Parts: sequence; C-alpha cells; structure tokens
Amino acid sequence: MCKAFIEPDLQTTHIKIINKFNPFFGFQNPSYILKSKKSVTPEQMKAVLSPNHQERKEEAYDIYLLPPGEDPEVCQSYLRMRNTDGKYNLIPFIISPRITFEVSVRLLGGLMALGYTIAAILKRSSHVFFEEKVCVKTDWLEQLNLTYVQVQGRDHLYVKYK
Repeated sequence: MCKAFIEPDLQTTHIKIINKFNPFFGFQNPSYILKSKKSVTPEQMKAVLSPNHQERKEEAYDIYLLPPGEDPEVCQSYLRMRNTDGKYNLIPFIISPRITFEVSVRLLGGLMALGYTIAAILKRSSHVFFEEKVCVKTDWLEQLNLTYVQVQGRDHLYVKYK
C-alpha cells in the first residue's frame, strides 16, 4: 500500500512526518494511564512510592488545532501539539491507543498554511513523582483552573493499585 499510494507523492508533498514508529512495539509494551480529578497532595503521593523515588516539575503548552472547514462545536479531529522545553510533539486525537510523534516547529507553520487554526493554547504545569515501575503526577491546566492526577506505568495491576 505504501508503494502504491504514498511513495509516488513523497517528492511533492507539503508535509512529511518522519518517525521510527513501530506499531507493534506499542502493543507489546503498553503504558497504562489512570486519570482522576481527585485532589491528592504531594505527601499522599510520596507515601505510596518508594523512599528513593525522584521528583521534578514540568511545564508544557498544548496547542489545539482545528482542521480547515471544521465546525469547532462538533469537530472530532482536532490535532494537539505539545511544546515542552522547545520540543514539539504531535498527538492526534483520533488514534487509539494514543501515539505521539516528535515533530519540528515548522510543522505547525505548515499546518497553519494549509488552513488549520489555533483553537486554544493551554498551559500545563506538572509535579511529577516517579520510580522504576510507576509515575504519579498532578497536572494543572491554568486557563481552565483544572487539576487532576495521573498514574502511569507498564504494569497494569501496579498502576491500578497505586
């Protein structure tokens, strides 16, 4: 299919996403993410982690892009670009499980030239606690004044019971 439908247009395409994504790797090594709006203090998070856990603070900006000609009220195909420390990741909403592509900032300009518009930019501040098997973090979305907690890891039961 690639040779028939993609390769003939590679020389004239406007946007190329070059990625070493292996679709089978994600299914063999999935990450489990639980999200909750429950209020959890840093002390409560530290209490369930090992004494040698690490922590850091992160800041990111999520840029939500509305495709050309789409109605923002009913659109199901927004694109999200996350800017973290000058690095951009493209996170399509319509793909499940979630896949993230590292991209250049030029892609944002290319999408805008194709008619995409910025629907929203949300600042995300995170306090991250992590150890070998699990990562627990609180995220605060400044513009929405919304806080939630996430538990992430590769072991489904470990994530579920943390």
